[in-house]
Amino acid sequence: MARTPNLRWLTERTAGRGTLITASTVHLTNDACFALLYPLLPFIAED
Repeated sequence: MARTPNLRWLTERTAGRGTLITASTVHLTNDACFALLYPLLPFIAED
C-alpha cells in the first residue's frame, strides 16, 4: 500500500508565494499611478 506524501508544506509555500506576488503587484500599481498622476496635480488643482 503506497503512502500519500504530506503536501502541507507545498500548499503553504504556494500560498505564501501567491501573497507575495499579489502584494508586489499592488505595490507596483500604486507606484505607477502615483508616478503618472503626481505631475498632473497642478492642472487638477486649477479645475
